[in-house]
Amino acid sequence: MSSEKHGIFGNLPYLVFTLFLLVFFIGFNPFPSYGGFRDLDQRADGSLLRQISLVFFFAYFSFSLFRQSLLLNYIRNNLYVLSLIFLCFSSFLWSLDSSLTIRRSVVLFINFFVVTSFFYLVGYSKSIKLIRNVFAFLIIFSVLLSLFYSGAVHQAADVFDVNLIGSWRGVFGHKNNAAAFSVTALVIFLLSWFSGKEKKWIALSVLSVIFLFMTKSKTSIYILFPLIVFSFLVVYFIENKFLVIVSSFTLLVVFSFLFFALGDVKYFLYDNPDLFTGRGAIWFVMLEIIQDNFLFGLGYGAVWETGDWSIMSEYADRGIAWTALISSGHSGYFDILISIGFIGFLFFFISVLYPCLLNAINFSSVLSSKSLFLMLFLYIIFYNFMESGFLVSDSAIWFSALLLYSLKFDTQKWSFK
Repeated sequence: MSSEKHGIFGNLPYLVFTLFLLVFFIGFNPFPSYGGFRDLDQRADGSLLRQISLVFFFAYFSFSLFRQSLLLNYIRNNLYVLSLIFLCFSSFLWSLDSSLTIRRSVVLFINFFVVTSFFYLVGYSKSIKLIRNVFAFLIIFSVLLSLFYSGAVHQAADVFDVNLIGSWRGVFGHKNNAAAFSVTALVIFLLSWFSGKEKKWIALSVLSVIFLFMTKSKTSIYILFPLIVFSFLVVYFIENKFLVIVSSFTLLVVFSFLFFALGDVKYFLYDNPDLFTGRGAIWFVMLEIIQDNFLFGLGYGAVWETGDWSIMSEYADRGIAWTALISSGHSGYFDILISIGFIGFLFFFISVLYPCLLNAINFSSVLSSKSLFLMLFLYIIFYNFMESGFLVSDSAIWFSALLLYSLKFDTQKWSFK
């Protein structure tokens, strides 16, 4: 689909979506003093300006789809994910904090709707060309800011975790979000270079790698390059698509088995609270909560950044002070289980993860493109073993998942030139 046919005023959809991207990644407070996305005692209520902007973006793209008689088709094309988001919203019925669940699920829906409706309206190729230009600006701007402005680097007075000191974050709230963004930018820039061989995309790729290393985000740095090698080897030496799918999921299943099934994992975590820089203590408490709320969880968005009280403090037996200093479970899989339960996890797998893999493998016949899309998928999968990005409405890793999911909306001949 093209913006000329479906846009309201020609380039206006592109301008509106550019504003959305800036709000999504930078927000209205790009340099928070606490080293995280929000003040943990403010229940993530958000600013009035942010709320108004989200309503505007939703209204604009809703009207664009309606005006072109595409709204019903859009709903049919995204029925599974919309059902997943509706499950997140419906969890207010049993949520620990119904108002938080409602607000956060609405933001999740709006961000998903804006991104996917833009791809649906203008097609994937044109969408990604706009996104790569915005990403190029954000990467360059972040590097320059980190070099010359102290607020773009985590400072000793700004953070709870001393390990963050000196890590670049650019215009992003936290180094992990900056790292996830830089990986997605790297994929987009390399796709552009393979398509047109323009040197500027190689230069931006190098700049993305430099920015990634300066964030000192261990998860992204450690997994990125092995996944690049693995993805290119699989795609270039195993041409059968079925074998690519089997190989990818075999890697995922093996890793999952080792992660969850080596002995009694819960008590292993209890005996090793410092495992993975303190994640052992967090995951032990989360598993306790998950076992007590296995099917439906505690409600979407009702566990982290909830104000003065947290369910984590009720379960923690080694002092509750540390539970007030964390804003996620540092595992996207555990966070889904604790928020919308095993039912929600299955829904997420069926509606998001599996389609993303199929899209990544089937979208392009060009081996380099297929390799990079597969790598991005695997990066998302493995990133969420150690960090949380699934269904996090303002997360760079969630945006990356939406890029893969939106591959299904391309109706033009594939081109990155």
